[in-house]
Amino acid sequence: MPTATTGFFRVPREFPSSPKKEAEAAFVDVGGNGDCGPRAIAAAFISKALAENKNSPELQALLQRHFMYYPQHKATIRLATPMDSLRFIIRHFSMGELVDKLADTIRQVAVAEMNAHPERYRGAFIDDEGMPVSPAAMRLSTTWIDETFIAAAAEAIKNPITVQVVAKERELPLSLPYQATGSQAKPLVIQLQNKHYIPRVQEPARFQHIRASYPAERRHVEENDPSMDEILQRIAEDERRILTEFESTKRRLMAAVDAGEIDKKQLLDIYISGLTQSDYFRGYVGVEHGTEDFFRSLKQKAHQGEIIRMPTGNQEKEVTTQLVHAIARAISIGQLQPAVVFDKIEQVQNRAQHLSPGF
Repeated sequence: MPTATTGFFRVPREFPSSPKKEAEAAFVDVGGNGDCGPRAIAAAFISKALAENKNSPELQALLQRHFMYYPQHKATIRLATPMDSLRFIIRHFSMGELVDKLADTIRQVAVAEMNAHPERYRGAFIDDEGMPVSPAAMRLSTTWIDETFIAAAAEAIKNPITVQVVAKERELPLSLPYQATGSQAKPLVIQLQNKHYIPRVQEPARFQHIRASYPAERRHVEENDPSMDEILQRIAEDERRILTEFESTKRRLMAAVDAGEIDKKQLLDIYISGLTQSDYFRGYVGVEHGTEDFFRSLKQKAHQGEIIRMPTGNQEKEVTTQLVHAIARAISIGQLQPAVVFDKIEQVQNRAQHLSPGF
C-alpha cells in the first residue's frame, strides 16, 4: 500500500483556482461499456471538486463511502480533509484508477438509493425486453442502466446532474436536469450520445487518456439488498395507488368543470403555476419525457387501455378534458399537491360568488 511522504502538507491546503479553467472545460470520453454512466459522473465529480477546491459535504460523504469499498485509497495522514484525500489518491495512484473505482462506488450508492425507493426508479428493475433486473446485477460494472441510474446517482451523491441528449436530427441538445434533494451543489454536466455518456470536465488534459480498466474487486460490504419479489410487489402496489388516485382526482375535477365552477383558462393557470413552483422530478423518473406515456404504460399493465379517449367535434371540451387529465396525472405522481390545486379551485369559486349579482 502506498504511504504518504512528509512533504504532503507542504502544498497549500487551499489552492487558488485559475480563472482560465472555466474556458477550458470540454467533453472528454472516459470510456466504459455498460458503466459509461457512472464513469462520466465520477470524472465530472472529480473535475468539479478539483476546480472548486473546497471541502464540500458531497465530496466528504462520497469519499467516506468510497473508503468502505476501497480502503487502500484512504490517506494515511492524520486529520486529512476531503480535498487532501482526493489529491492523495491522484498523487499516489492515478486519475485513471480514481475514475475506475469512484465510478464503482457511485454505482453502489445509486443502487442503494434505487433499492430504497423502487417505485420511484421502477425503470431500473425492468430491462428493454421486460425482464426483471436484480440489485445484484445492477451492482455489476457491465450492467447498463438507463436514465434511472442518473437520477438515483444525483440523489445518492447529493449533487444535481444535467444530461445533454445529443442527436443528429436535433440542432440543440435536449437538457434533462436531475435534482438532488436539499443540495446547493453546482450541477455536473454529462452528454448522452447513442447510449454513451461523456462528462464535461475542467482541464480536459487530466482525463483525455483515461480508458476503462475495470478495477479489482471491491472490499465486500453487506448491502442487504431487497429481493426481486419484494421490489416488484412495492412497484405493483404503487402503480395501483397511482391509478386509483388518478381516477379519483379526475372525477373531482370533471365534476367541478361540469358544474361550471372552473373553466379551461383557470385549469391551465393552475397547472402551469403548480408545475412552476414544484420540482418537476420530485415524483417519478421517466416523466421527464412526458407523463402521458408514463401513465399509458401503467394503464396497459393494468389492462385498462388508453389513458384518454378524447371526444370529437368540441375543441373547447377536448382541451379542458386534456387539462383535467394532465392535472390528475401530476397530482398522482407528486408533481402537484392536491391541497394546492383544490384550494385554488375553491378560490376561483369564491371569487365567482362575490362577483355574482345580488351577492
